[in-house]
Amino acid sequence: MNHIKYNIELEIITPLSVGVGNENEWIRGADYLVEKDRVYILDMSKMALLDIDIDRYASLLREKDIKEKSIRDLLPEDLHEISAYEFDLPCDSRNPIKPFVRSQLHDNPVVPGSSIKGALRSILYKHLPKDRRFIITEFKKDSDNVMRYLQVGDVEISVPTVLYNTKVFNLQNNNNHTYWQGGWKDRGRTLNEYNDTEFNTLYECLSPGTEGQGSIVFPNEEKFFGILGIRDIYELLRIVNSHTAAHLDKERHFFDTYDQAEGSGEILENIEDLLKRIPQNDNSCIFRMSAGSGFHSITGDWQYNDYTLDGVHVWTKAEAEKRLCKRKDVGAHKYKSRKIVDYDGKLQLMGFVRMTIKE
Repeated sequence: MNHIKYNIELEIITPLSVGVGNENEWIRGADYLVEKDRVYILDMSKMALLDIDIDRYASLLREKDIKEKSIRDLLPEDLHEISAYEFDLPCDSRNPIKPFVRSQLHDNPVVPGSSIKGALRSILYKHLPKDRRFIITEFKKDSDNVMRYLQVGDVEISVPTVLYNTKVFNLQNNNNHTYWQGGWKDRGRTLNEYNDTEFNTLYECLSPGTEGQGSIVFPNEEKFFGILGIRDIYELLRIVNSHTAAHLDKERHFFDTYDQAEGSGEILENIEDLLKRIPQNDNSCIFRMSAGSGFHSITGDWQYNDYTLDGVHVWTKAEAEKRLCKRKDVGAHKYKSRKIVDYDGKLQLMGFVRMTIKE
């Protein structure tokens, strides 16, 4: 039994958001205020120390429509006095802000080891033959699930997060359902035009270029790689890079097929750049994780060799009965939406990171 630890470096390639759950989203008026294109996340503990009518504040929050101006009138002139975090506002949004998970000790953004491990698990699921995938999916008490021999530490980041705007890239068709084209979701419709303030969502993200340190531990390295039939960690990295290249190639074909929407060219440029950045050495890999990575990445990308509507299935009645989809979606094509982030004026895919094994 050989207990092995590898130090890793995690670099953000495209904006990354690891969410804390819908119940912890920041709601305008209740959790944050906007003033002079600046977002102030309110800190209740700081508010409690000041002479603020907390009962009045609580009653305003209970109203069906939160009156932001009434809440603002209760608070001090300088919102910095009662803010937990502050951000530049990229653009306005009617939706809650999606916050990043933070460490309880230092209140820094943290990429959980469980999220990294989950991304690697999905890739290994795709890599394994169908009759061997049970070694990853088996969770019975006495099972020999191979993932128990892989431990990934949290990667805590000491640099500030940034708010980025996102929109949903969707598909639309003509009246007789014979011709599909790309578009942007916009108040119940899908349009060719890109409107950054309609049906958009702000995400708290780590910016590209951000780096953090972590570790990967194999309590029994020989058994882990032996069960998988992989030689060592460097072969694992090659498998990850091969998986990412195949995933991006299918995404490129999808956006090239449905390139009618404004900004499609920028997305394709980003995909080409990501393909070029896939490492050729054996000590690092690029993969996709967390918010915006979509159905294909989350599930290991094993179901479809083509993301266009010629390649994917439609929802069935049996799936609706299992509550895998809504009944109104029966007969509709699966997985045609994409979450796209606006980074520095360029539209990009979310959630790509580089993991490097340090000597």
